[in-house]
Amino acid sequence: MTQPGWYPDPQDPRRQRWWDGRQWAPPAQWAPQQPPPRKRSGAGKVLLAIGGAVVVLIVIGVLVGPDDEKNSASTTSATETISPEAVRGEAERRAAEATSAAQASSAARAAVDAERARNTDPANYAPISDQDFAILAKDPAAHTGERIVVYGRVSQFDANTGADTMRISAGGQPADWYDYDVNAIVIGDDPGVLAEVVEGNLVTLHVRVNGETSYPTSMGGELAAPEFQAYIAEVTGTTP
Repeated sequence: MTQPGWYPDPQDPRRQRWWDGRQWAPPAQWAPQQPPPRKRSGAGKVLLAIGGAVVVLIVIGVLVGPDDEKNSASTTSATETISPEAVRGEAERRAAEATSAAQASSAARAAVDAERARNTDPANYAPISDQDFAILAKDPAAHTGERIVVYGRVSQFDANTGADTMRISAGGQPADWYDYDVNAIVIGDDPGVLAEVVEGNLVTLHVRVNGETSYPTSMGGELAAPEFQAYIAEVTGTTP
């Protein structure tokens, strides 16, 4: 006798039908053919694991983004250790720069002080004869930079000339005031040089030749004249 079980339906072999050992079950108990479940191979499991890992990496990349990667790189760079040698080298470089700047400043001050001392020392100015002074007056530009002693009478020193500029009648040697016949413009090196000088004074001046300049006349024209820079001014008398 055939054992109970599922067998091809004698009415429709495409289906199975239950046989209870004596008779076929009613059609209502027919069961569709169910294929056995498929087993995953070892390779399939590996591929599935790899696929999952890729998905995880993609999600992490989206969440982190390029900006976070840059920040991470910046953080790594910022936390790099600076060696003691680099710190010491930077400190030495800055110290050298400070020393160099201080030396340059000191040298500049020393040069200014030396020039001031030179300008205020009468020994650095040469006497000049009336003949040589007359030659200088003809071409002052040719004598620019020369240091000489000049004598003269202050012929104009007022609001029109200013507090540090005056016009004098000058010569190379001391003389009576009416014998000074060369017009010259004198500029004080600083306001203090001519502070005690007034119009009509007789003066002895230690000057440097600046070259030639011009000044306006009462007639409306201009006259050329030597220009001197005065560093020492001594009032020796006065005139009517």
